[in-house]
Amino acid sequence: MRPFCAALAVLALAFPAAAEVAPFKRQGELFFTDCLVDQVLERCQIDTGSYEVGLRPRPEFEAYPAEGVGGVMGATGAVLPARHVRLGALSFGGFKLRDVDAAISDTPFDHSIIGLELIERLGAVTFDFRRNELRRGRVASRGACGQPFDVVTRMIRLPVEAGDRRVMAAWDTGASTTVADKAFIEANPGVFQFVRALAPGTDATSTGMPVSLYRASRLSFCGRDFHDVAVVAVDMSRPKAMVPDFPDLTLGANLMAGNSWSFDFRDRSWSLD
Repeated sequence: MRPFCAALAVLALAFPAAAEVAPFKRQGELFFTDCLVDQVLERCQIDTGSYEVGLRPRPEFEAYPAEGVGGVMGATGAVLPARHVRLGALSFGGFKLRDVDAAISDTPFDHSIIGLELIERLGAVTFDFRRNELRRGRVASRGACGQPFDVVTRMIRLPVEAGDRRVMAAWDTGASTTVADKAFIEANPGVFQFVRALAPGTDATSTGMPVSLYRASRLSFCGRDFHDVAVVAVDMSRPKAMVPDFPDLTLGANLMAGNSWSFDFRDRSWSLD
């Protein structure tokens, strides 16, 4: 019986308890879950491109005393002033994390944000875009990736090959599509082909920005090739000047759908199924 019991223990580690799951819903190409900010029910976006918990300016949140001030930067480099506060707890799905730092800024959105800092505290997680759920722990998988990810710029960054160029690309559940710096696209005409100009977009600060649609002939990561990938070109010269090592390429929801991604923040290993 001992080998059988050992096998059960391995399965218990590979697949976390059912309570440690947060279902999410897709709205367009973004991902939302119900959350509880202390005792206030809120709608939260799961956004790995943001680091802190970001709260919209609801009257219920005004009672939190400010512990400092700062700013929230969008893709254009524009910054919204923010008030930093401390939450007793933030809950979503089967997760409850206590003593949570948050930033309240005057965003125009109708939701708040669960950022990477909170997800990183879970140790290891799986984003399952087949079942639309976030689970604690890694799923046993043959899709383990050879090179580690990093969080140098407070983002999950993965080694990606764009043609013969290797970059550390951000992995951003808050990006509805894959995004690249305009200068990076122009420097790699063999990879990116212009499709058409798009209507001006907005970043997280609601700052307008001109955008164009391109197609990447091939992006490769974790031993897999992705062909004919839609990529939006954005001028990121300002955030790149403000933030050292700001990524040239951000993988968005169009490369996540239909896959299951695991990240272990303890040893920086990851897998893709």
